[in-house]
Amino acid sequence: MSHMMLRLALLSLAWVPMAFAQITITSVTNAASFEAGSLSQGSIGAIFGTGLATTTAEAGSIPIPFSLAGATVTVNGVKAPLFYASTVQINFQIPFETQTGTASIAVSVGSASSAAFSALVELASPGIFQFGTNRAVAQNPDYSLNDSATPVAGGSYITAYLTGLGPLNNSVADGAAALLLPLSSATSTFSATVGGQPANVFFLGLAPGFVGLAQANITIPSLPAGNYPLVITVDGIPSNGPLISVSGSTSTAPRFSLISTVATPIAPRNVAINGTTAYVCGGQAIDVVDISSPANPKVLSTIGQSDLNNGSGIYCALLGNSLIEIVNTQTLVVYDVTTPTAPLKLTGFTPPFAFSGTVFFAGTTGFLTTASFSYNTSSNSIFAQQGEFYAYDFSKPSQPVFDSNLQPGSQAGSGDASPRFGGVAVNNQTAFIVSTTSTGGNTSGGAAQVQVIDIGNPASMQAIGQVLIPQAAVATAIAVEGTTALVSGNTAGWRNPGLPNFDFTGVVTFTALDLSDPRNPSIISTLVTNISSSYGALIAPLGNGYFAVSIQPPADNTNGSPVGSGQLGVVDATNPKDLKIITMDSAPGLNGLAIAGSNLYSVVANGLNVYQITN
Repeated sequence: MSHMMLRLALLSLAWVPMAFAQITITSVTNAASFEAGSLSQGSIGAIFGTGLATTTAEAGSIPIPFSLAGATVTVNGVKAPLFYASTVQINFQIPFETQTGTASIAVSVGSASSAAFSALVELASPGIFQFGTNRAVAQNPDYSLNDSATPVAGGSYITAYLTGLGPLNNSVADGAAALLLPLSSATSTFSATVGGQPANVFFLGLAPGFVGLAQANITIPSLPAGNYPLVITVDGIPSNGPLISVSGSTSTAPRFSLISTVATPIAPRNVAINGTTAYVCGGQAIDVVDISSPANPKVLSTIGQSDLNNGSGIYCALLGNSLIEIVNTQTLVVYDVTTPTAPLKLTGFTPPFAFSGTVFFAGTTGFLTTASFSYNTSSNSIFAQQGEFYAYDFSKPSQPVFDSNLQPGSQAGSGDASPRFGGVAVNNQTAFIVSTTSTGGNTSGGAAQVQVIDIGNPASMQAIGQVLIPQAAVATAIAVEGTTALVSGNTAGWRNPGLPNFDFTGVVTFTALDLSDPRNPSIISTLVTNISSSYGALIAPLGNGYFAVSIQPPADNTNGSPVGSGQLGVVDATNPKDLKIITMDSAPGLNGLAIAGSNLYSVVANGLNVYQITN
């Protein structure tokens, strides 16, 4: 968000100053919604009255000052930082230490003070900033300001700017800017609607670099073209409902056109994108690839040879300027990529469990899944399966701190005697883990399951339910777009005994879940394909109801080597009751994928393929 847009939001009612001898407060409102008494700790408020300052001024630097244009503001006797002051209006930040209840607010100019004004301070007071005629201050994915001339597509996302989140997981000093790392995320429950339809909020927290300003990253439901009110609810309190513009959802499936391939020195497994740099991750090392020109990618360097312990499986993910690598040799390594082309190792350690799943994030908390089995080395027969779910605090990336692991109990979805192949955070309260009900030596006799986990308190996570998918034996990946989740799976789990290997032996499945109530997802439909795979499919949302999928090839039944090439394609979930798959390319060693802008990056046997995405 530009500083010009922030000024527009904060100063939208800056009136012409006039001279008054007496200091009088007539009202105190939320500075975004201008609703009276809608205040909370750390939020931005607006005072209206007469004689409030000697002249007109606005804060010119951060941290913002506690005195401006001769005026000071106190809340329960505590000085408040000031954004803007004139004789008739002051915009200020409610001190973070302000308690809920009735607060006493006063303005002083020189030796004169106003009478105390009473205002209600609530736990949360969400207000969305506005411009023009009831337009929400929101950015499209290309950073353009959302309005009728630049609408957002259904299935894509916006970043809306607001204030009044209430409690945060990482504190910020009064008047100081929020940090990128650690992020300061809302800890209260939250949700959003666009045009009355539920919309997934995948981040709600303070906007890095700004004071008191919050941002909500929201996936847009599939809606016809038009203007729709956006409402964000925090701790049960709804915001105002300014309008955003939606262009409607396209009915044309995206197409992938291969534009380049770059060979990498390592055998890659996964890829993460940071601006114009791609990190191609393998068990032996990480290749740093310049993708500033997607049609001509270049390997810049190879790092991590001594860090990753030559593991066979790896998953890498980005959290701000930190690159987290996990390898199934019980290794976790964190790199600082503030300088994207020159990663700097921050830490590496061996947790008390083996990684073979994934990591995903909600704010600065990383959630790690594991999927493993025990087998008899003489017969290659599996006799036990395991799956764990861990939470780590990455607010200080150089020192990740263990929060908790999910404890098995009587609640459905809590068991750890089945592999947990991956997961996704729907918001900061709820996560889904993809797994199976198969246990012990029975690797294909169970049903695929999606475990629903309450992650509101990472130090004490709780299973709250499960969804069983009887058409599949295992669920291996999940991605969320709007109020739809797409789950990939396989009709058979690990081969047991593992001769010639332990690969899956079935065909790939896709299941659409309805997330209108994320705590109680339900199955919409399941597509059982005819595509054999040694695992399943990896998934990335494309927007507008489409998902990119990468499907690994099956293994030969005699020697275990891959048969043919993997399939890269699109799952059409625009009508989630009738899923369709469109395959678009094939490549040996197809594995992880990532999407950045209008390009898709796909790991292949000896490098990275770059595709242009077109409709």
